[in-house]
Order: sequence, then structure tokens, then C-alpha cells
Amino acid sequence: MKLPMEGKISSLTKNPPHSRVNFVKVQTQVQHDSISTDQWMKLPKDFVRPALESQKDLVRDAVAEIMKSSSSSKIAAFVIDMFCTSMMDVAHELGIPTYVFLPIGLAAVGLMLHLQSLRDDHNMDLTEYKNLDAEICVSAFTKPVPAAVWPPSVFDKESDLLDFIKRYRDTQGIIVNSFLELESHQIMSLSNDHKIPPIYPLGPILQLGGDQTNQENQNHTESIGWLDKQPHSSVVYLCFGSNGSVDGDQVKEIAVALENSGYRFLWPLRKPPPRESFEFPGEYENPEDVLTKGFLKRTAERGKVIGWAPQMAVLSHPAVGGFVSQRVELDVGKSMVGGTHGRVAVGCGAAGQCVPVGKGD
Repeated sequence: MKLPMEGKISSLTKNPPHSRVNFVKVQTQVQHDSISTDQWMKLPKDFVRPALESQKDLVRDAVAEIMKSSSSSKIAAFVIDMFCTSMMDVAHELGIPTYVFLPIGLAAVGLMLHLQSLRDDHNMDLTEYKNLDAEICVSAFTKPVPAAVWPPSVFDKESDLLDFIKRYRDTQGIIVNSFLELESHQIMSLSNDHKIPPIYPLGPILQLGGDQTNQENQNHTESIGWLDKQPHSSVVYLCFGSNGSVDGDQVKEIAVALENSGYRFLWPLRKPPPRESFEFPGEYENPEDVLTKGFLKRTAERGKVIGWAPQMAVLSHPAVGGFVSQRVELDVGKSMVGGTHGRVAVGCGAAGQCVPVGKGD
């Protein structure tokens, strides 16, 4: 089965970033037809695990061939992503250690491991916490974590998410996209838990290069051109990521807050995909349909709403004085690389609760 994103993957693997990086394409004997984005969206939620399980024999054969043909070097380890835990069986069979790489921050990892332990070690039914005004203490956090900001998948008994998380405990280490200066408490607390494999912070890992579409290039010029006209450290940037979006009610709440704040702002507004689909967020044909009435006109002199913005370029622009994000650990990393020191970071949870998480020097 050829998925819609295979073209994107092929473009990324065609030119390796380093001569020591080699991509081995594992191909089935049977040629599968391509599926459309609409067909991809209709696949069942639980198709990921069986799809990956079906690749185990192919991966085993490919790795065995590499081990057989390469006498000068050996395979040191498997590094899998968050869903490829079935490949741990192949690595174990071949006597190769396995590490899991997670592109998220360690606080999120700590929360997921804690929730998995509550379910499997303490027989707690996490679905009972759905819609409850409850909090739990998690070692990776200095304050209790409300159930309102837990990942929605933990409330779904049919979800495989916590099963994937459980297998992380059987790896030889967890590699995370984080660093000591950002998550020192999380690194120390999880490293002291003997039930969790060694933690290896390897961040910030960022996509500094660009492979933008024509529309994104146009938005790049438009965004940076607008920022060039703004005073130093005067703009609040709302950065929920290319795959991040907020629903209609939250959009209106954000619009009210921005208008009442009086601050200049740059807001890449993304349209949420249909529920229970694998589609990525898109752009609104007419942002006025979802914003509060008259918002664009009233804020035209100090704000800009756009469908997409070049995050690294924006965060490193001298006009940006602060940012609001759902994934602060990555955006703080980007701001440090981009040189946005002295700016305020505000993190928003799944329930729309926002708190300041840091301020640079």
C-alpha cells in the first residue's frame, strides 16, 4: 500500500544530509496500488499496529543481509520511532539493542509513562477521568497535571497509544528532543526512576532548512515583510505548528484576547482537519468565517492573520517579543537557536489553559 506521504518521504531520502547516512528501501514482493488522501483518511484508527507488524519479516531479512555482507562494521543498534515498537522483536532476535527516539519533550514522555503505569501497574481505568475536574501528581512535573490536558487517546479504550508507551520500558534507552537547560527537572526525575530506561536528551533537533511549497514561499515573504515594519520586540507570535490547529470556539477566544491585549501580533491560523481523520490542518478560504465579527478590520493596523508562517525566520526576527505555543519545548529550542533571547514563552494545553513557562535573559 503506497500512502499519500510517500512522495514527501522519497524527496527527503533522495539526498541524505551526510555521506554516512544511507537509506535502505524495504520493498514487498507484491506491488500495491497507491491510495488517495480520501482513502487514507478512511482507514481505521487501529491500522498502524498491524501495518507495522506486517513489515517485521522484511526488516529482519534486510538487516540480516546487511550483517552478512558487511564484515568491517556491525549494526550497533536499532533506533525506532514512537510507533515502531514491533521492530524491537526483530532487534531482540538478532541480538541488537533498541533505542526509541521521541521528537517531543521529556515532560510529555513522563506524563505518558505515568499514565501507562497507572493503567497497567495500578489497574486504573483512565477513561473515568474524562470530563472530570481532577488532577494527578506526576514526577516529571512540579505541579499536579489536570486530566483536561491529558492526550485524548488515553480516554479511548480502543487506542493503542499506551501499549506503544509500555514497550518503551523494554528498550535500552529513550532518546528525546530536549536538553538539560530546558527540562532539568524532567531529566533528573525520570533518570532516577529505575523502571524507566536511561534518558538521552539530544536536542534541540530542528528542521532549519526549508522545502517549502510555492504558497509557503509567498507567505514567507508576506510574513517577514510585515515584521520588518514593526518595532523591536513588539510582536506576539502565535505558533501552533504546521500540524497544529484550534477549533472555532478557541479561535474566537484567542481573537478576543488578542484584541483586548492591545499588542501587535502575527497569527498563522490553521483549519482543523475532520475528526477521526489522518488529514493535516489546512488553510481557511475566508478567515472571517471563523473569527469574531470585524476582528480583521479592527486589528488591521497592529496584527496579521495568515495561513502559514516560516517559524524559524519569525522566531529569530527582532520584531518578535514573545510567542504562544502548544509545544513549548520545541519552540523554545527554536527560539534559542534563532536568537530570540529576552522573549516570553507561553504554553497552552489541550484545554486551552495558558501559562507563562519562561523568559530569556
